[in-house]
Amino acid sequence: MTKELLRESALFDYKEEDIVRKDGTLFLKGIIQKADTKNHNGRIYPYAVLKTAVEDYQLLISERRSTGEANHPSNSISVDIDRISHVVTKLWMEGNNVMGIIEIIETLPCGANVKNLIDKKIKIGISSRGLGSVERHGDSLVVQDFQIICWDIVTDPSTPGAWLSRMDEACKQQKLLSESVKQEAIKKPHLKQSDRLNAIANDILSIKGKK
Repeated sequence: MTKELLRESALFDYKEEDIVRKDGTLFLKGIIQKADTKNHNGRIYPYAVLKTAVEDYQLLISERRSTGEANHPSNSISVDIDRISHVVTKLWMEGNNVMGIIEIIETLPCGANVKNLIDKKIKIGISSRGLGSVERHGDSLVVQDFQIICWDIVTDPSTPGAWLSRMDEACKQQKLLSESVKQEAIKKPHLKQSDRLNAIANDILSIKGKK
């Protein structure tokens, strides 16, 4: 049976008390996918299929390769390093729910943007991305097997494949600003570190003032 890229979006179902800050790092705990439930794409993931996928994903978690993006790419079977915003640190089945704990990587541009949304109490969506095969059963598509690629954070969980460009653009702008700071530091090797930082800050402020 041919495997295809399967993407599912839903509201990241977490409570306020499930937002934890530990040693300066932000963690979210909540429901990230549901078994035996028909989703808005008409697909059903049987419990046994999701349970196997969750078990297989434990290796990536143990090696801290369980990263995800702050977007929902239209067609990709890999995680874009420039868009990484978080890493899944724990994943388990609880009844028919796939539960997850996600660590937000605030030192990365896209992670910083996700953190800002959460701090402003803006609800985010969670989107699974994986490879699987499906069979039609009546008016439903039942997933026969599933290999998890990642879970992405999205801002419009009701629309699969949709992504609000302002957040994506913010990631790019922060990345460009970081590169600008690095380049300016290279141009001023003769200055002391404190003087170099002040010069860079002044340059950035002057650029903003011209806009």
